[in-house]
Amino acid sequence: MKNEWMLEQKADLKNIGHYETIYTLANGYAGLRGTPGFLFYEGKPGFYPAGVYNNTPVFGSELVNLPSFINYSVKVDGEKITAGMVDSLKYSLDMRAGVLVIEAVVRGQKGRKTAIREERFLHSEKKETGTMRTEITPLNYNGNIYISCALDVNAAVTDVRGEKIHHLEKISDDISKNGVYLETETTHTKINIGQFVRLKPASVKTETRVFLRDDAAVSSFESAVYEGRPVVFDIFSSVFHSGKSGELRRKSERAVIDAEKAGFARLQKEHADVLKKIWKT
Repeated sequence: MKNEWMLEQKADLKNIGHYETIYTLANGYAGLRGTPGFLFYEGKPGFYPAGVYNNTPVFGSELVNLPSFINYSVKVDGEKITAGMVDSLKYSLDMRAGVLVIEAVVRGQKGRKTAIREERFLHSEKKETGTMRTEITPLNYNGNIYISCALDVNAAVTDVRGEKIHHLEKISDDISKNGVYLETETTHTKINIGQFVRLKPASVKTETRVFLRDDAAVSSFESAVYEGRPVVFDIFSSVFHSGKSGELRRKSERAVIDAEKAGFARLQKEHADVLKKIWKT
């Protein structure tokens, strides 16, 4: 029996912008384009919280594309996974539960095949919170992987008629045992935005390293991987704006601490339960 709440498609990377648009998530506070996280710099990602706008030379003003928590990269034995390695890509959107799943199989230069599965949502009640769980599964090899997740100011751009517009300036960044923090300000409207991200390995015991690089706040870890055994990691994030610097930091970090404490499964259930009441099903 067909599930009318499910939208599923095999995707063509030549038209990735089409799928990024169709599979955008939103929760009334923010919108998140459906860019595969591991192909972040090869797509047209977008993360747009309501109320964050700035002047442009073309349209007068527009919503600002913020650094996104889904931005991560994967290296297998030093080889970075890129769009050119993708054998297959599939989108599955559960509209009833408000959850997007992106699945891919990639093939490296040595014939190593890797399955990638991303599951993400923007919380329908804790609206400043976004979460993604990713599974990386070696299909025909053993080796090592390196995962890096970045809040990157330079990646937060708007493409207007081929012109890249940067709406943000970095105010501060910081690291702590709980993750990484980035604070930015819009160039004309002077809206302050605080973002906090926690990268947490869920299936392997390994330390997460946090550090600052240029205009990015980065989290990373590495692990041995074995054929057929997935490495699972979660990304917990929050975004607040229009507050004082110290308040933004406190709120955003607290939200991520609470999200991590709840865990991915509980957050997803909370999110789905709210939507069930809306749909009354």
